[in-house]
Amino acid sequence: MGAVDDGGATAAAAASAAAIAAKTARDTAFNNTELQTQLQMILALKDTDPKLQEAWTAYLKGDVDGFRAAILASNFYKTKNALARQRAQAKVSQNGVYEGDKAKYKASQKNRLIAVGVKFTAAIEAQLDIAYDNGLDNDDELDDILVKAGVLGDLGGSTLGSISTLKAYANSFGVNSLLDSNYWNSKSKGIFGQDITAEDIQKEIRDLSASAFPAYADGINKGVSLAAQGSSVIQTFARFHEEDPDTLSFDGQDIRQVMQYIDPKTGLPARMPQWQVEQIVKKSPKWGLTNNARDSIDSLSLRVFRDLGIA
Repeated sequence: MGAVDDGGATAAAAASAAAIAAKTARDTAFNNTELQTQLQMILALKDTDPKLQEAWTAYLKGDVDGFRAAILASNFYKTKNALARQRAQAKVSQNGVYEGDKAKYKASQKNRLIAVGVKFTAAIEAQLDIAYDNGLDNDDELDDILVKAGVLGDLGGSTLGSISTLKAYANSFGVNSLLDSNYWNSKSKGIFGQDITAEDIQKEIRDLSASAFPAYADGINKGVSLAAQGSSVIQTFARFHEEDPDTLSFDGQDIRQVMQYIDPKTGLPARMPQWQVEQIVKKSPKWGLTNNARDSIDSLSLRVFRDLGIA
């Protein structure tokens, strides 16, 4: 009987020693910072991914190679960057820390977005939730996602200021009326997402202006606005029609006719001679309502009367 007891005790002792040896071997094998960090992640997330559960089993066996292979094969590892994995772990094991850090991230992004003219909405907040969990901390990448998600709406702030300046630039080159709201909405989102610069848009405006007003293209391509090159035309219309030149633009039909003049002799774009400009001005219905027109008619009538010897 005693021999049996001794045998049982020996077997138990051997099993215990084997377990201790296995634990010692496992601890030794996993005794480095990288594996310890991964082990903490497995403890928190092993129930969320079969491969992570497999990695935990490999750890219990002291199988370092199997442990690493299972982690690398997991969807968790393959679909999340290091920061996203860290946040996913915190969400499970340190939820208070996770929620606090996420709130700070969202508040910082909200302030940044509002500063550049974004109207903050629930749809944008939802995108920030996703971005945080995906480990997305790069502002440019986040902005691209917001643009592609179609959640920005109309932009204000500094972006709107840039667009307002560009609209004034387009007006000075005589093409603002050719650029509709869809164009400007697209450009505002492009500026916000840093896909295009104000200089790029100015180049587009100059190219369009040079195409619309070929007689002035050389100056336009050198950055000289149509307003500067066509100021004498504007002044002529303002003087004859007794209007404030600041109220006139190249969108006016008569003014545009002058600026897009084709020389009948050559069939090529040219700058209209001043005498022809004045002819067009005087054909306008506005001319007949001005003091200039009445004075001109009175002067002509007086000349006729004098020629007839009446006056």
